Amino acid sequence: MPSIISQIIAFYRIKKLVMGIIIETGVIGLIVGMSNVLPYPHWLILALAVECLVPLMYVRKWTIQYNQAVKSKRE
Repeated sequence: MPSIISQIIAFYRIKKLVMGIIIETGVIGLIVGMSNVLPYPHWLILALAVECLVPLMYVRKWTIQYNQAVKSKRE
């Protein structure tokens, strides 16, 4: 759960909070779906990877875009 909180804070800081919440909701839905389909240890391992990596990819992508936009405004 702390990972979700820190990711939401990151989305807020780069001004992508709504998209971040949509992504987090989709990830949670995917995890619930995996838990219903896969046996116990397999869905948990996959869920941890998905829960960390998918939002992290978007935070990184949007942070780079945000930093470039801020940098171009300064120049």
